[in-house]
Amino acid sequence: IDTQCAISQMDVAPRDLYAPLVGDENRIEFFNNDGKDLFSFFCKLEKANENGKKVRVLHFGDSQILRDRGTKKLRSLLNQHYKGSGPGLQTVGRFLGGYEHRSLSCQHSSNWKFYDSFLFPVKSVPHNKYGMMSIFSRYGDISDTVLKKRNAWVEYEPSKFANDNVKNWQDIRMYYESPKGDFTIRLYHKEMLIDTFVLSQTTSATVFKYHFKEPVNHLRIEFSSEFTPDFYGIAFY
Repeated sequence: IDTQCAISQMDVAPRDLYAPLVGDENRIEFFNNDGKDLFSFFCKLEKANENGKKVRVLHFGDSQILRDRGTKKLRSLLNQHYKGSGPGLQTVGRFLGGYEHRSLSCQHSSNWKFYDSFLFPVKSVPHNKYGMMSIFSRYGDISDTVLKKRNAWVEYEPSKFANDNVKNWQDIRMYYESPKGDFTIRLYHKEMLIDTFVLSQTTSATVFKYHFKEPVNHLRIEFSSEFTPDFYGIAFY
């Protein structure tokens, strides 16, 4: 985020900027208790909102973040006040550690494997490309290099705990690398086939983007290939 902001010229109290997120309760502790630390951030949020632009927030944490506990509330308030939508970036396939996500539910075929760089690193991984989440997934073991017909699927829908403004999305971005050849994906909304794509071989991180004509609350992706690509995440907006 470009943080240039004329803070000294703003005629607004610090807490007025983030009041929609915290209300009257003192839930955020600032250095010197003046709230100026987030002036530039909220200034940019306001400008992006006025100009119809998007701001993506990347945060780091432990199992509480993986479960989407504190982030669920914060994301919902940001979406509500700044016209956002969707649960953001997630893993492709099951969630790491099998945690139940508070905003998104995921079902998947049984052949998904996960590799991370921080909890259980696997020495046989021949590269250090783990993506922005420090995790990549694939529908086959990293040691399996035999070319053969492979199929997999993932299915996403809102969690029973999801807030209303993350239950629908209209854009997805799937991050992947496919160094051994092309692979095919089929997109379904519930049981209806929406589209089919052949994604080309790539030796660097690539993003697949798709815009739905109308907001959806369910997505199934089916994969087929003779090998397995590496997937770094999928984002819902």
